[in-house]
Amino acid sequence: MGASKEKMNRAAGRGNELSPKERAAQQAAAEKKKTNTRFTVGVVIVLIVALLAGVVNSSLFDTRLTAAKTGDSSWSLAQVRYAKQTAYTQFRNNYSGLVDYLIDKDTPLDEQTCSFDSSMTWDEYFTEQGLSYLQELSAYYDLAKAEGYTLSEEDQKNIDDNIALFDTYANLYGYTTDGYLAAMYGEGNSEKTVRAFMEMSTLAGNYAQDKQDAFTESYSDEQLDAWFTEHANDYNKVSYLTAFIAAEADEEGNVSEEAMAAARETAQAVLDKCEGTTESFSAAVLEATGEEAAESSSVLGVMSDSGEWATAARKVGDPTMMDESTGCRLYCFLELDENDYNTVNVRHILMEAHDADGDGTVSEEEKQAAFEEITAIRDEWDGTEEGFAELANKYSEDPGSNTNGGLYENITKGQMVPEFDEFCFADHKSGDTDIVYNENYGYFFIYFVGEGESYHHALARNAMTGEDFTAWKDELLVNYPITKTALFKKV
Repeated sequence: MGASKEKMNRAAGRGNELSPKERAAQQAAAEKKKTNTRFTVGVVIVLIVALLAGVVNSSLFDTRLTAAKTGDSSWSLAQVRYAKQTAYTQFRNNYSGLVDYLIDKDTPLDEQTCSFDSSMTWDEYFTEQGLSYLQELSAYYDLAKAEGYTLSEEDQKNIDDNIALFDTYANLYGYTTDGYLAAMYGEGNSEKTVRAFMEMSTLAGNYAQDKQDAFTESYSDEQLDAWFTEHANDYNKVSYLTAFIAAEADEEGNVSEEAMAAARETAQAVLDKCEGTTESFSAAVLEATGEEAAESSSVLGVMSDSGEWATAARKVGDPTMMDESTGCRLYCFLELDENDYNTVNVRHILMEAHDADGDGTVSEEEKQAAFEEITAIRDEWDGTEEGFAELANKYSEDPGSNTNGGLYENITKGQMVPEFDEFCFADHKSGDTDIVYNENYGYFFIYFVGEGESYHHALARNAMTGEDFTAWKDELLVNYPITKTALFKKV
């Protein structure tokens, strides 16, 4: 290599080298870049963590993330909690007389075994009931929307009134409305979520009711007659006097044929003294057993041979005896109730007797005040059914009928309080009225509209509607399977 070329190469090499000062600057720049990169990544991580923490600690976690699905419908934690609480409230309403025996109010629900299913706690039971509620809600709501259902002005007013009631209770107990609803229905619930639920459930409920009504109105008289004839013994009831002649058992509790024969002989002696009257039957039983004959009644469907005896041509006082495993049962026929009557339609106006002074009882003065109010309404009445309906809408304190002119249709025996019931089935004609008083409610001003359908048809119609609606619902819900996400455990 020539000298000139070697010189050139050395010069090129020096061009790629850095001076100590330049190298130090380059290292500093590289360190700064690394530091900036580490800072940027750190900030991103902090922001992600902060965002997640914000979601967890805010209503977004409860209201936006899916805890369960019913078909294509997604339900948040807040919604599942709302449904669970709704199921619990409905249970308490349905079993109001028994709930305190079934559930210990001082013990958490997740520490008590469900009385209906020993494999789960009450908390798990109500959670599952809530999911079933959401399943039906989503199915009915989808159909309602598809068929163009919308909320009526009355529907919207009812929802607004309920929200206003929540506002009142929230103020009373020192909550915000959202805070009160979260306390009532679970974290994440607020006026917004509860209102949305009410709107959905109202639309869904309207659709379901219309579907039931369509079934109810679809049956012919011939279909109703045929159904009741087939199921009559599930409803018809026999009343009778009864006594039991026990056969003597051995030390091990066994009853021999000789002991049964002796019991039959005693029972037959009672029958021989009967003269076809209830009085003679009672006297013969008392003489043979030293005890009074008991009055009882049974639905024919739960009776065996005695049911067949009761449905034969019987008259009051007819006696019989039948073997049981440990003796003989004596019967004396009183009455066969075949539910053969017509239901009735009435309008009414309720004026409650208020405990104005709050002492826990309704005084004669308070009762008199209610009577004067109801008689003033009667005096205002123009004597027509239309006029009565207008007064019912204006004055009646019965929320179940004060928007439809006080009308109740197809009332059955025993459906109303005794005083009301007695008026309904006292062979009135259309236009008859009366004022009756009940201690628990107050004064009823009643207008007899007329007879409704036969009770046979009413029983058949209700049963057939229930059967057909349930079959339709079960088929519908196949398309709305319940699935739970990993988040469900937070319910």
